[in-house]
Amino acid sequence: MTHTFVADPTAAPRTGQTVSHLSNWRAEADNSFDGVTGDKGIYSTVRDMLKWDQAIYSGKLFKPETLAEAYRPYSNEKPGVRNYGLGWRLMNYPDSSRNIVYHNGWWHGNNTVFYRFVQDTTTLVILGNRYNRGIYQVVRPLRQILGHGDGEEAGEE
Repeated sequence: MTHTFVADPTAAPRTGQTVSHLSNWRAEADNSFDGVTGDKGIYSTVRDMLKWDQAIYSGKLFKPETLAEAYRPYSNEKPGVRNYGLGWRLMNYPDSSRNIVYHNGWWHGNNTVFYRFVQDTTTLVILGNRYNRGIYQVVRPLRQILGHGDGEEAGEE
């Protein structure tokens, strides 16, 4: 992963780093949360995210038991297929043949869609640098193309 890094708000932008935009195409201004790292401040590319995803499938990063714990539903607030594991959002279907592990996100004008169709090791990564909820609407037709139906969708969360 050669293009993934933790942002330093005090440093000059890196070569190739995109500018984040509001929905009206104005540049997103910095704010006090830009120095927070974890759910914010990590920059990557689709290619690096795919490398990370493939490393998870390889078993070199986590033991299968660890992933099973991470993918186990823990929240159970509402009935339905949506749930939350340890750091992952989940769609667990009754037949369990098409469970989806995912996490969408947005911060500072950037949007992320990251879906893992674990049963067939298919991964969907979409990144955007202009805040636009429409990025999440692309998931339904792509799921159909990938053969994962159009059941209950995961919205921006």
